[in-house]
Amino acid sequence: LLNRVKEGGEWYDFAQRWKQCDTGALSCTAIYAEESVKYACENAYRCVPADGELCPTQEVESGADLSTTYYDQAAPVLSLRVAAGGVRLAALLEYLYGA
Repeated sequence: LLNRVKEGGEWYDFAQRWKQCDTGALSCTAIYAEESVKYACENAYRCVPADGELCPTQEVESGADLSTTYYDQAAPVLSLRVAAGGVRLAALLEYLYGA
């Protein structure tokens, strides 16, 4: 993930936006949390049919077995969220302790 967010990496432009927040630390964390909830609801908590089966509901139920299809759909989003968290943590540490 580190190579993807470095200058020249495929997520470099994303990384520049991820670390921008001029509203104060507490406001920024609220924005980050809202983003995460949005991504979770749109991706992680959605049922993904396996092998052409229909989903009984649109929500993933507790204790359900997750298919490879579900994992394949969620993994790229998870990678982006982990990268965003790392970039934002680095920006916060730079702010607190200097570059």
